[in-house]
Amino acid sequence: MVNSTDAGETWSAPVTVARDTSVPEVDPNDPTKPLRAAATLPSPAVDLKTGTLYMAYEGSDFSGGEFDSVQLVRSTDGGRTWGTPELISPKGVPAFSPSIAVAERDTVALTYYDLRFLKPGNTTTLPTAYQLATLQHGNPKLRTERRISRVFDWLQAPFAGEVWPRPARWGGSVALGSRGFPACRARTGHTQGTPETWHSKIQRAAGRPPANG
Repeated sequence: MVNSTDAGETWSAPVTVARDTSVPEVDPNDPTKPLRAAATLPSPAVDLKTGTLYMAYEGSDFSGGEFDSVQLVRSTDGGRTWGTPELISPKGVPAFSPSIAVAERDTVALTYYDLRFLKPGNTTTLPTAYQLATLQHGNPKLRTERRISRVFDWLQAPFAGEVWPRPARWGGSVALGSRGFPACRARTGHTQGTPETWHSKIQRAAGRPPANG
């Protein structure tokens, strides 16, 4: 990352946010089937109250290079230095396409797809679900998670033709925003070959109190 304090007249030297450890995304039960996710698309966010910078991204630090998980790094000094990666998605489960936002009360929210419902030996479908993880005050020890989509078959995503000869990712572009709760998410993708954009609200789970502070 680079930084400017004079409206873009000059820029700092590049600072490494995190080492790229992403690996090719494939069906874990059939590596001949490549997947199109977001290994090269990190998602940044800033806590406007504390100034903490966050970057969510795909990496294989927690799988020994076997598959990508959703990882998070943060900076508390304006991006001059960054902490070590933190695992956000469940350990031992491939996860893809993270998006991140910070609510007014310092709650960090991340969405991602994962393959926790895939059974060993299943090579005909790829059960996938969209998950929401929240970190109160950005603390991974205060992490909660819930599924916010039905379980669907990733392999049913349409092909992108000659431009990208593999199944398109569900939600070609994903953005997560928040103004307190509910959080909002916007996605682009295709339905039967037709480009579409979806926008939806993520309601608070029933019975869950709002985060304090």
